[in-house]
Amino acid sequence: MTRNLIFMILSLFTWGIGESMFMYFQPIYLQQWGANPQTIGLVYGAWGLSIMITQIPAGILTDRIGARPIIRLSWTLGIFACLLMALSGSLEVFIVGIVFYGFTAFGVTPMNSYITQVKGNLTSERALTFASGGFNLGAVIGPFLGGIIAQQSGIRTIFFIVTGIFMISTIFVFFTQKQSIAVDLEHLVRPKLHKNPRFMVLLPLVLISMFALYMPQPLIPNYLQNQKYLELSSIGQMGSIGNLGNAILILSLGRFNAVYGYLLGQALVVLSMVLLWKGNHPFWYGAGYFLLGGYRLTRVMLVAFARSLIHAADVGRAFGYLETVNGIAIILAPVLAGYLYDINPEMLFSSSVFLVLGILILNVFFMLSHWKKSPQTK
Repeated sequence: MTRNLIFMILSLFTWGIGESMFMYFQPIYLQQWGANPQTIGLVYGAWGLSIMITQIPAGILTDRIGARPIIRLSWTLGIFACLLMALSGSLEVFIVGIVFYGFTAFGVTPMNSYITQVKGNLTSERALTFASGGFNLGAVIGPFLGGIIAQQSGIRTIFFIVTGIFMISTIFVFFTQKQSIAVDLEHLVRPKLHKNPRFMVLLPLVLISMFALYMPQPLIPNYLQNQKYLELSSIGQMGSIGNLGNAILILSLGRFNAVYGYLLGQALVVLSMVLLWKGNHPFWYGAGYFLLGGYRLTRVMLVAFARSLIHAADVGRAFGYLETVNGIAIILAPVLAGYLYDINPEMLFSSSVFLVLGILILNVFFMLSHWKKSPQTK
């Protein structure tokens, strides 16, 4: 494992602690401010929009100036976004903080590109899963700590503590080294990215898959508090179990071929939704959260698979397209989730199960029929 990859993993581990300390309590905090489920869904939709609009520009800049400057800027702005949420004195200002935090996610595209550059002798799948696993190992700690703090001092206190944790994460990022920009000697004869048929056809498939997989997630904490009567500390424990599932599933299954990992992750999400929907004991809710790690596994394997379809000089833009598509899903899915929750909270899970099952069948047919493992491009 290379020096730069180690520093990225340390940074992601630390960031994972911080982000997960508040992420599971954010929808509950919105509810405390007076937001109803539909409003919460709209807020998360706006958050998704702020993520989406930055990804392609970030990818283009990554290909032109390199990944490291953009990663540094993203991490630094993330500190200020968290501080804004901590200092907010009204629902409106807190929402601005959430949207601003989503905007700082433009670092995801260059981060993925950078990780595939500094992977050393590792495959792209293993490098990405090690990095994601580092984030999720940190995220095992965060919800547990966040639940204790929220129970004793209130949710707002979490954001002040996380601001300091984000500073530490950013210091690790500044220890990474600059990487050379891929020279594209074939740019005059090689087809442009938008003329790569396998990659471009992948994008709408990703959109509907990520929509179905993400749809119930923003309101699961509200469901556990309002319908299952769990306390904030217990919800924090569920979040820790969920992130432990993320880490274990990603690190253990990351050795798989990316196509099979992508499909397996979706199947695990189906099981997760069934347990959260039909479970009647905290053990089953914890098991559901553990298996929800299939969502993260799906995203990591998707990036690894896409890398095998594209030229090295197109990595930034291609990953930007992928994150833009993910952003669109994050915009639309919470809006539907809020609407379904208002009708009947259990519809979050029943709808998700049937949606993901249908899309999983489509993914199995499409990927196994058309895209057996592709040789990695230059």
